[in-house]
Amino acid sequence: MSQTMTEPMHPKAQALLDAHVAHVVASLEPEMLRPRFVAGIREFLDSVETITLGQAVTPEQIKQTAHRYAIDMQFGAAIPELVGDIARRIYRHKTHDRTRLEELVPDAFIAELLDKSLELQTLYKALVRESVTNPIYSSVISDLLYGGIRDFVAGIRFPGSKSAAKMGRALQRRARPELGDELEEKLRSFIQKGTQTRLRASEKKFLAAVESDHFREVLLNFWDDNKHMKVARFREYVGKRDVEEFFVIGYEYFQHFRKTRFYRELIDAGIDTFFAKYGDVALRDILDDIGVTPEMMLAEAMQFAPPLISLLRERGLLEEAVRRGLVDFYRSDAVRAIVA
Repeated sequence: MSQTMTEPMHPKAQALLDAHVAHVVASLEPEMLRPRFVAGIREFLDSVETITLGQAVTPEQIKQTAHRYAIDMQFGAAIPELVGDIARRIYRHKTHDRTRLEELVPDAFIAELLDKSLELQTLYKALVRESVTNPIYSSVISDLLYGGIRDFVAGIRFPGSKSAAKMGRALQRRARPELGDELEEKLRSFIQKGTQTRLRASEKKFLAAVESDHFREVLLNFWDDNKHMKVARFREYVGKRDVEEFFVIGYEYFQHFRKTRFYRELIDAGIDTFFAKYGDVALRDILDDIGVTPEMMLAEAMQFAPPLISLLRERGLLEEAVRRGLVDFYRSDAVRAIVA
């Protein structure tokens, strides 16, 4: 049996443990870290040159992990509150007052995005068709036409300086009371039918306009006229409270969306695709393909490890942590048999 924590350790085992702890702590001195990490990274990359992704892990294991964190994980109450605080601080940040749209979105990107959008003929044809046949759209235009005609007629003056509106009211008083309402209803119906007919006929004109070089030029000119605008200008249209409420709506929707079968199947499809491409590829080659270089690994290790190790050393926790990781071995029956 192994020794318990209350049993005294063999003196030789204790001496070996102390020497081992001192060696590890010394190897973690700042001047020793870089060569240690360089050697460790090189040895790791050499060891994964012959191990494929499929040998190291299965798609099902990755899916289970992805589901745990992307789907099943319950976010604590502090997460939405924290993100809300971040959103509010970003909203108020002074960088919006000194950053122009053209600094964030280059002209070349706008042109490429516009050209690609205009290539989606099926999409924009459907949008135009839905727009011109939408009853709300036709109703708004009909109301505008009716109002224009009514105002035009009201402004016509006949001999004797009587306006058409006054003459209409006079005739209405002499005729049946419901005649005015009936006339208005017939006029509205006539305009509505005529508007729908003309809108359907205008679909081809809309499509021709969208496909023309002039339409592209108009949009690019609109960008040229507005690209110098500061990002802070958008605060005139979207307030701080709006941002907070949009965040709440988005967060609540994501909580619903990540529980759907659709979301789960998209995650699984992505993992399956990755394994179909890289399942038989060595891990070292995968790292090269995705752009992870030894220099990047070393840079990240040197950025985070030295400050953390220095903090543990200053607090007197480094040696304690190293000793805690080794003491069970030096209390084991195997070591006791060697040093007895």
